[in-house]
Amino acid sequence: MRFPKVLIISEFSFDSNSGGGLLFKNLFDGYPKEKIGLIHEDIMFKDSNVGLLICLKNKNKLLNTLIKFFPNKLKSFLKSILFFVKKLKKEKHVSSDINFFHKESIQKFKPEIIYTILGSQELMLYIKYVHEYFNLPLIIHIMDNWISDIKDEEIEKKNLLQYFLNSASTRIAINEKMAKIYSQKFNKKFEIVHNSLDRKKIKKINNLNKLKVITYIGSVYKNVQLDSLIRISQSVISLSNQNNDLQFQIYLPNHQLKEFKLKFPKHFSIKIGSNNFDDNEYFSLISKSNLLILASNFDKKSVNYYKYSWPAKMPSYLMSGVPIFILGPKEVFFISEAKQKNWAYVCNQNDESKIKKSIYRILFDDKIKEILIKNAIEESKNFEIEKMKKNFLNIINQNRITV
Repeated sequence: MRFPKVLIISEFSFDSNSGGGLLFKNLFDGYPKEKIGLIHEDIMFKDSNVGLLICLKNKNKLLNTLIKFFPNKLKSFLKSILFFVKKLKKEKHVSSDINFFHKESIQKFKPEIIYTILGSQELMLYIKYVHEYFNLPLIIHIMDNWISDIKDEEIEKKNLLQYFLNSASTRIAINEKMAKIYSQKFNKKFEIVHNSLDRKKIKKINNLNKLKVITYIGSVYKNVQLDSLIRISQSVISLSNQNNDLQFQIYLPNHQLKEFKLKFPKHFSIKIGSNNFDDNEYFSLISKSNLLILASNFDKKSVNYYKYSWPAKMPSYLMSGVPIFILGPKEVFFISEAKQKNWAYVCNQNDESKIKKSIYRILFDDKIKEILIKNAIEESKNFEIEKMKKNFLNIINQNRITV
């Protein structure tokens, strides 16, 4: 199989702290690094082994650190000002000032394909400029239903989305539900590629300690799962106060840890730490857990955004042999799937007493655990990495420029 030179343009780099980063890390595992070009916004990423590496974000760490503590409204306001100032300066001179999007570096790399999961309006505009100038085949991959958040008055963002839907040589959805809905909505074909995993990475279960460890590892967003994770924390505290030996371990990326740590209740049964684990540490933590957590908020905005998503850590959870608990509404696809196929214990009610009963039951009822784990292992066959990588590589080769 041929490995074309791929130019990835993304907010994320290759990491385990975000769904996009984890997807890239697994899909491009084994791909010749010299044939990967990565243009990204992650100021912490330093892998210089790839064929092209450009960071679009300001690398002034002091400035970026200070901005993290600004209120969200102020951050959005400042971003919009910077975006439009840059746009006014550059958009009129795109053809004459190509260095705005690193023309010479991209030309030197000689990509055959552009692959992107899109992102902010500014990033989408950047991708459009690169695509129009180099006229390369474009693959777009949609991971969440952020399309529903575009307001009617956001004409430019709507036009950008339409540009990518029309210009892409291939459109990819994160799962079958999104592919079906988007194919009908946009009258375009969508392929399916989701995160997958090499089963060999899974470690042997080591969770027979008296302390029952409940684990959440991954990103958390205010408009996705924050409220439900806080609700689970409150339920764990209540169970712990009833003489149950429990601990809820929550591991978040550093920037989210700083932003959300104080949102969670303080209690000896709640442990909040940084998610900066390598693969060995990540799979060791899972193997020592008694329960793994997935969650979605119940408010309308969160449901709209998350309803067609496929959590990036789901393959590792399904393969782990550790039972999974999910709190969230049935309108979210992966939650309804889990309930229908019975590969996780699902609570669809945002009620502390119901959540408490659910957590207690899945922790202490061995018969239920046995059934759920068996079904999860069966479901995990759909997430084998080699099958997904082969499918993805076929898509790339079908789209590459032929000379």
